[in-house]
Amino acid sequence: MSNWIKIRTSLVDDPRVMSMADSLKVSDVEIIGALVTFWAWADKHTEDGTVRNLSRSRVDKVGTIDGLSAELIRIGWAEVDESTQEFILINFAEHNGNSAKKRAVDAKRKANSRAATNKKPSKSESCPKIVTHESGQKSELDKNRIDKNREDKNKESGSSSSDQPSFDQVLNFSKSVTGATPEMAEDYHNSRVAVGWIMRDRLIQNWKADFSHYVSRWLRNEHNRAHSPQKDSKTSPRQSSKQIERYTAPPPLTDEQIAKNLEAIKEIRGDMKK
Repeated sequence: MSNWIKIRTSLVDDPRVMSMADSLKVSDVEIIGALVTFWAWADKHTEDGTVRNLSRSRVDKVGTIDGLSAELIRIGWAEVDESTQEFILINFAEHNGNSAKKRAVDAKRKANSRAATNKKPSKSESCPKIVTHESGQKSELDKNRIDKNREDKNKESGSSSSDQPSFDQVLNFSKSVTGATPEMAEDYHNSRVAVGWIMRDRLIQNWKADFSHYVSRWLRNEHNRAHSPQKDSKTSPRQSSKQIERYTAPPPLTDEQIAKNLEAIKEIRGDMKK
């Protein structure tokens, strides 16, 4: 085994990590540390994610947090075969193991190669000139050249339209993502189709990871909206209810009080004339 493992940057705000932290009454950082410690240990002892003769208590000790194994099972990242005493990490081979790491290295190498190519564009082949004849139609040779360049780019990126999931595939996968709903699956698929599955000028390589991050952002935005303070358009945000009550208009004067005030005004005017 190599001496590294893959860790998603979106793991820090994954709802499942937050759920584990709340359940075990520890911080998100402690949960992430326990997960990385356990995954690194598992990477040394399994290729396919199945560790034999491994008890739940041993998982907790490796991860340094009591109850870690139960939480991994609860959120769907692991399962236990009691009959064979096997602790199984679900989808482990997709991210770790020699084959997965080789795919990650190859993807990194291809990305660097594409970046270097973009910095030094070729001449007429990378930017073919479209010739328009008097009839207003493009040259058939130029059309073929453009199609050929598009095919070469798809081959270089190692992707094709068949790698892009259908809505049914996204919907089925959403059932395994904590907090995901059919509405999120539909919105995600429509938004990615609209941009041709291109994000930040790059083709999405792992749509499942991208969808999981999309759900995390969705849930975080909903949480922020639900806990944001409601502003009253008729009241200044700096005024509290006590301040409003403090400046409530006094009760109206009685006839007797008005008469006394008039007499006082007359006396003041008389003194001023003197």
